[in-house]
Amino acid sequence: MPLKRIILLRHGQTENNSQARIQGAQNTPLNATGREQASQAAAVLAPLGITRIVSSDLDRAVETAAAVSRETGIGVEIDDRLRERGYGEWEGLTSVEIKAEYPEAWARWRAGEEPGVAGIETRDVNGQHVAEAIEEYAKEAESEAGEQTLLFVSHGSALVNGVMVLMGQNPSAWNMLQGMENCHWAEVVSRPGAVPSWRIKSWNR
Repeated sequence: MPLKRIILLRHGQTENNSQARIQGAQNTPLNATGREQASQAAAVLAPLGITRIVSSDLDRAVETAAAVSRETGIGVEIDDRLRERGYGEWEGLTSVEIKAEYPEAWARWRAGEEPGVAGIETRDVNGQHVAEAIEEYAKEAESEAGEQTLLFVSHGSALVNGVMVLMGQNPSAWNMLQGMENCHWAEVVSRPGAVPSWRIKSWNR
């Protein structure tokens, strides 16, 4: 089969990450630690034979993808369907600040439910966008000559939500995956005709 593997990489650290602030759709760049993480991840991923790099349009993901691009010589394609889940009024806040200002919504969120705050994208909607992008590029790869290794560079919540949808689950109702750390990655495998049609080969490496 031409499609060899699909790798899902979370971006490197930002200042908001280091301060435990929710970023969501905020367009924040990598900090010095994040740039170093991206370089280290690129050195590990480059020998895997990556043939296509697709990134979220947010700067922190694009910068991370660019590090892999420099190691591989493969250009970066941008797809905003890989963008992080939008957190509305919560963006830029810490958990302490959210808990103080939105105690009931915070309790729902910590219980695994949707917080029900205006402007916060649901896990399911976010996951549908991400999964749609992955499936589209995977289908294209199946028609290409030679083995294809696709790298998607995205975000913590977006990757969890997207993979849950690929696995046939509604991430708004059941969320079994732990978020990935900065510049860690997962590998998923397409299984056309099987149920579910995807499986997780590795997570948070």
